[in-house]
Amino acid sequence: MAPVRLFLSRLRTPFISMAQKSLEGVPSSRGLLAGREPRRLSIEGNIAVGKSTFVKLLTKTYPEWHVAAEPVATWQNIQAAGTQKGQTTQSVGNLLDMMYQEPARWSYTFQTCSFMSRLKVQLEPFPEKLLQAKNPMQIFERSVYSDRLHFEALLNIPVLVLNVSDDFSEEATKQEELIRKVNTFVKNL
Repeated sequence: MAPVRLFLSRLRTPFISMAQKSLEGVPSSRGLLAGREPRRLSIEGNIAVGKSTFVKLLTKTYPEWHVAAEPVATWQNIQAAGTQKGQTTQSVGNLLDMMYQEPARWSYTFQTCSFMSRLKVQLEPFPEKLLQAKNPMQIFERSVYSDRLHFEALLNIPVLVLNVSDDFSEEATKQEELIRKVNTFVKNL
């Protein structure tokens, strides 16, 4: 069995400059950091590799970090706006489940929805706790680059590869080892 890996990588510079541009009508809080631009890292990996578990571990270990998990609950409760006047919002259903049940029909729809939800999260103004942090850090469960990320492209950006073949969700020593590696990676950025 091949080792299962999580990738913790620094988001590319073009994304940072794209995110710094103000969206029309959206107040920008980025100027408040005065040169202390937060570090933005993404957690990448295959489905069911342990990304969400790792996000929970990071949240517990670093409460001052802003961690944005994938909005799985949103994907499982897709709402459609009414098309006729006076019609209320209707639930379309569980897009994630639909994609698994009928991938040929729903994969593209799901991919588009998941990309847009990640983009929305990554373009939001910085939360207040991040603005006040001594060393501001944003962690994203997958980046907007996930859809086209080819692992040979990881050679050009700082990457920490974590082998999570063994379950780390409950074992404290494995969690400590992962956190030590994260600390070293972040210090060397």
